[in-house]
Amino acid sequence: MLAPAGTVIAFNSHCWHGGTLNRTDDLRRVMHMAYVPNHRKQLTDQRQHLRPETSRRLTPQMKYLLDV
Repeated sequence: MLAPAGTVIAFNSHCWHGGTLNRTDDLRRVMHMAYVPNHRKQLTDQRQHLRPETSRRLTPQMKYLLDV
């Protein structure tokens, strides 16, 4: 897929994908996300990485939604 800067592309993670060499001086940023039902274990235990000051800013609803 080719797209201008700032474009968001959503696709099924079961698709094959790859990246090519970044031949520019700019950073290439990517964010990989997975949606997991609340009753299933997260791939990364976010609780162990959550800073106390961040946790204090989250409402109970946010903590539930993020499962932290």
